[in-house]
This record gives sequence, C-alpha cells and structure tokens, in this order.
Amino acid sequence: MRNLKEHRSRSEGNLSVVSFGSVEVQEHAMVLGNNPSTSVGPSVELDWDSQSNVTFDTVDDYESHRVYRRSTEQLVMPSCMRVKLLLDNGFTFGEIRRETRKRQKKTRALPMRQAANVLKRFSSWKEQRAKEHDLRMKRILESLE
Repeated sequence: MRNLKEHRSRSEGNLSVVSFGSVEVQEHAMVLGNNPSTSVGPSVELDWDSQSNVTFDTVDDYESHRVYRRSTEQLVMPSCMRVKLLLDNGFTFGEIRRETRKRQKKTRALPMRQAANVLKRFSSWKEQRAKEHDLRMKRILESLE
C-alpha cells in the first residue's frame, strides 16, 4: 500500500514534498430536511452541531480504521430507513409527517411557478415582437406616402 503521509515528485528539477497532518472526523445528528429531490417520505440532513469528534494521528491510521466506501446506489436511503433514523434522533411521527407534507406541497407548487414564469417571459417576448412589428409597419407606410 502506498504511504499517503508523504508523496514526493520531481517538478521542473525541484523536489516537492506534500505531507498530511492529522485527520479529524466529526459525527452529526440526522435532522428533518427540506430537500425537494426526495420523492417519497421525509428528507434528512445533517445537523450543524457536531455530536462527537475522533482524531487520527495520520492519514494511514484513518484509512486503516475507515469503513468501506459505499457505491452511489448504496448511498440512496429508503424512506423507511430515513423515518427510523429520525425517530432514533428524537422526532415524532407527527413532526415527520407534517414536515414531509410541507415539503411535498412546495415541490408540487414548483412546476406551476416555473410554468408561470415561462408564460410571463413568453408574453413579454410576444409584446416586444408586436411592438417591433407595429414600428416596421409604420415605417413602411411612411415610406409609401
């Protein structure tokens, strides 16, 4: 295994040295979130305040104790697991249900607002084109006189 603490390379004839100090890992609680991309169930986020800290002296120490890396598919959390995490962190079913409905209501309203904005821009563009058309017609009529 390559030593991650120190890496040496030749760059334009100079010797470069890169070293890493200690690694600090912070653990945070899961809280109710408002991420609109969550399609089913509650959304979870990390709390701002850390609950515990663990410090490793070297990157190699951290790498030897680190849990395996998860694939992208493994990072997707089913809604039942998110509910359990939130319950374990002190939230009630009522709070989870209320926040989930609030987020879903905002998410449903989003496409309607986007459509309204597109329609507003189109109407503005259409009005501008009509004004330009009227001006061209006026110039043509003036040139015929």
